[in-house]
Amino acid sequence: MNFCNQLWEENQDIIQKIVSMDFIQDMFEGSLADEKFYYYIEQDIHYLNDYARANAYLMAKSENTEQLKFFLESTDASFKEQERVHGHYTVQPAYSQKNTLTPAFKNYSNFILYNTASKALPVGYASIMACPWLYVYLGEYFSAKKFDNTKYQYWFEANCTIEVQDWLQKQKQYLENFAQDYPSYQEEMKKLFREALFLEYNFWNDAYLLKNI
Repeated sequence: MNFCNQLWEENQDIIQKIVSMDFIQDMFEGSLADEKFYYYIEQDIHYLNDYARANAYLMAKSENTEQLKFFLESTDASFKEQERVHGHYTVQPAYSQKNTLTPAFKNYSNFILYNTASKALPVGYASIMACPWLYVYLGEYFSAKKFDNTKYQYWFEANCTIEVQDWLQKQKQYLENFAQDYPSYQEEMKKLFREALFLEYNFWNDAYLLKNI
């Protein structure tokens, strides 16, 4: 089994915990309160800005031109995500900003910025991979089901378009290559990927509970 497949299988417990959490289930059912969903969107906008910064740290550590271009593209992708998904929702009448931050956002942001800035390139990269991988998985998983309420259907489908799926495959290939080229980093890569999944859970849960700092 290659590194990426092993990584995903080893974390099925937290992945399935995310699939079944109230925020995700309520979003699929269309019963999630506007206030909670848009609070999440507001936090996610902040997160993607820091995700771009994290990719910039990785870009600075690039070992060749190919990697440099890849992380530059990754940085740009975070803004395209805002335009494509967030742009769809921030123009809705129900959208409003609370202008507060959740504890989970601060923890997650600090996590990716610290690890991409201070750790070796393969390890720092593993710390940011849970987010894109998980989003595509949730998009695919729920888009394959029947939506009885289509209120948030766009969110799921937008996260698993062909273009997004193709980009994830490229991201995973880089993760696989790093793991194979630097086997001594594999355990730390696994550790940070798992920690990031728990931070993903907390990110949605804090929005569901409308927590703020």
